[in-house]
Amino acid sequence: MLLKDNETKVDPRTRRTRQMLHAAFRDLMREQDFQSISVQKITERAGLNRATFYAHYVDKYALLAESVREDLQTLLEQQMPDMRAFTLGNLRLLIITAYEFMGRFSGKCAPGAAGDHAEQMLIGVQVQQHIYEMLKDWFEREQTGERRHAISTEHGALALSWTIFGTASQSMMVAHKPASREFADELLAFLRPALSEYLSPEVED
Repeated sequence: MLLKDNETKVDPRTRRTRQMLHAAFRDLMREQDFQSISVQKITERAGLNRATFYAHYVDKYALLAESVREDLQTLLEQQMPDMRAFTLGNLRLLIITAYEFMGRFSGKCAPGAAGDHAEQMLIGVQVQQHIYEMLKDWFEREQTGERRHAISTEHGALALSWTIFGTASQSMMVAHKPASREFADELLAFLRPALSEYLSPEVED
């Protein structure tokens, strides 16, 4: 289930407190590297106390994880008018958005800083998991009625999410990174034949 589905079940006061913590955390991330940010700095910026922070999050890594998922979901909603359809157009937008989102964090942490790899891994795990959940929802919608496929929805979503995430991650490491649309078109040229039976037809305007 995607993040926005869960938010509707959260108490308004809890949601407001989390929003304040997220806003403070994002502000600090724009000013300094992650390792320099402490729970104390986050709560001071948010105008809250440490006890309130720990009532919602185990540590700053948990806050980072939720922030990553929330920011990615917001971007996806902005890019896709209909997020429910498993179309080639939506898949292209998903790849472009995920690639550009990951690019924000590429080289974000200071090289050699303590916990650098852990931070990048945590961010990456959240991105991959969010992509997986969206794709799983798409696969499940397509496997209704008589439309059944050889691969399970879980395995299909896992394979495709790791292909997108893994290829994007490797592309971030090269000196001359491809543009997001170029990357998406190249990846789709490879994926499209295998996905043709799973994709919904595009709706003409």
